[in-house]
Amino acid sequence: MSHTNKKRPTSNLSEIKAIEQITEIFEEATPGCRVLSNIILRTTCGIDVCPATAEYDIIVVCRYGLIHFEVKGWCGDYLYNVIDRSGSSRWMIRFAGSDQVEERRNALKQCAAKTKMLRQELGVWTQHCVLFTDANLQIAPNMSPYLFNINELSYVPRFLRMKHKEGSEKLLDQRTINAIAETLVEASAGLSPEKHLKNIHAYLEHKKAGKSAHAQEPSSKRSTAPVKQKAILPANESDICVQLHRDPDPLAELLIDYPSMRQNQIIWHMSKHLSPLVLV
Repeated sequence: MSHTNKKRPTSNLSEIKAIEQITEIFEEATPGCRVLSNIILRTTCGIDVCPATAEYDIIVVCRYGLIHFEVKGWCGDYLYNVIDRSGSSRWMIRFAGSDQVEERRNALKQCAAKTKMLRQELGVWTQHCVLFTDANLQIAPNMSPYLFNINELSYVPRFLRMKHKEGSEKLLDQRTINAIAETLVEASAGLSPEKHLKNIHAYLEHKKAGKSAHAQEPSSKRSTAPVKQKAILPANESDICVQLHRDPDPLAELLIDYPSMRQNQIIWHMSKHLSPLVLV
């Protein structure tokens, strides 16, 4: 059985394809899982460090813990990385039948930073993955094992099960799975993409103003203390801890996905193995 909020988001075709395949594969591999899409959550590290909200493409809550998928519809023939003179890794995409090469931001870094927020907030095993929906995009063998082409999606649950076992992590029962999923959905209620985009713009304006003021202010009076924001989860919600921190992403990474911002933020799927819940 599938459940959605009243206002269904207008996700692009690549995201819809990813949601459908992830749901089908994880329901078979981990019965009782919950799949959440386009969840927007508050952050707590302050506007000096990051925007007030963060968006998650797909979150799977299952017996192993929580898996966060960053979904990318990048088109191309071959994804690889090069090391520049400073020692930094740079992602490049090569296109078939031409010498054209484009640099892309490190989507794994962005994904890992947001997953870290969930790990600290929920206190359960978490894993980040980047899923590329273009079936023709090949990934260089020396890149991270947490990058997957959509044709490799069926192997992901087995891979995650292995990683979970290596860490000797405990399995979650159905009550905990439901509590985490429902808490995330409740926490994201009322946080629309429009609000999220405003938070992005507010952060960028704050950084811009801060740089200008910082350049004019004497060094002895400068402060680096972040402005605290409200935690995303209520303190009395089950046994889930409520601390949330987030490492800052490079400024250039923040607006890359927002031209195609969806109109509403949540697609909530519940496994057919469970009784449906009503969201109010």
